[in-house]
Amino acid sequence: MMRKLGMLAMLAALAGCANAPGGPQSAATAGAPEAITLEIRSWGVLRTQWRLTADGTGSYTRAESDGDFYKPDMVTQPLAGTPDDFRAIVAILQPVRRVATAEGGDLPCERVITDMPYGSVTFEQDDHPIRLDFDIGCRSDETPPVHEALAGAQEAVARVANGHPAAGTNP
Repeated sequence: MMRKLGMLAMLAALAGCANAPGGPQSAATAGAPEAITLEIRSWGVLRTQWRLTADGTGSYTRAESDGDFYKPDMVTQPLAGTPDDFRAIVAILQPVRRVATAEGGDLPCERVITDMPYGSVTFEQDDHPIRLDFDIGCRSDETPPVHEALAGAQEAVARVANGHPAAGTNP
């Protein structure tokens, strides 16, 4: 009898440790973010940075491909997209957001290449930002969809910066 009571007490204690519906984890992941920020660096040098808000506006900064790698000329363009563009980019980045939420901000990996670009993606939402730090040189079961989503989001933001829809083909 004491054994059963002890087991029940332990189960009750463990149940109290679980996230309740509507608790912090579900509040942080529910709904669409208000903005997304991405930053990519290589050897400590900023290569790309963008921020897109839910209304489709923001800014896109990138290093010019020619010139000094360590002191690149940076070009900043306004993003004048639409809410549909933002929703398309949120959809592209779902694998990133899923891993960020599940892994607490770190992309699981076994480092394979040590000198690849790295950075972060932040989904800004209420007081619960969701951030994923990544390194393109990392490899694990989680990295292929994350790396593909990052590349897809980069392409979509470049299309918006050039006055085209985020999803679909350029006219």
